[in-house]
Order: sequence, then structure tokens, then C-alpha cells
Amino acid sequence: MTARAVRRPIQGKPPAPTVEAIRIGWALHYARKAAKMSLEQMAGRTGVHRNTIWRIERAIHPMPLDLFLRFCEALELKPSSMMSRIEAAIAQK
Repeated sequence: MTARAVRRPIQGKPPAPTVEAIRIGWALHYARKAAKMSLEQMAGRTGVHRNTIWRIERAIHPMPLDLFLRFCEALELKPSSMMSRIEAAIAQK
């Protein structure tokens, strides 16, 4: 007899991402595109699965500080430069 995984119902919807989280994700997306890097290439450089990167870019998944630093290194950007891009994206209204 094979064991089956028990599916549990989702308890409500996850909270909607904030405007800031969306803009942070898009700042990362545009920086990656400006570096002419695919999701697969970014995944290879950071050790983060491409689906996780995609989710971060769309504010579905949070971006911890360690991932932020790995993304900056992969994009060959100083963290302060990336923060400036993020601040500019957040300032847009």
C-alpha cells in the first residue's frame, strides 16, 4: 500500500503584497534585465531556484537580506546602488 500526502485546505488567502514590495520586486527585475540576465542565469549565479527569483520579482515571496546581497553580487552591483534603485522605485507614485 502506498502512502499518500494529505492535502490540507488553505486557511484563507495570503495577504496582498504592499506597493513597496511590488516596487522592490520590479527594481530587481529591471536590474536583472539591464544586466541581460535570464532567470536561469540568475539562479545559477545565486544558488536560488528560478521560480523563487520570479516570485520575489512579483512580490509573492519575501526577499531576505542574504538573498538581496546575493542578487547584488550576481548583478555586479553594490548594495547601496541597488538600494538607490529600490528607493527610486518606491518614490514613484
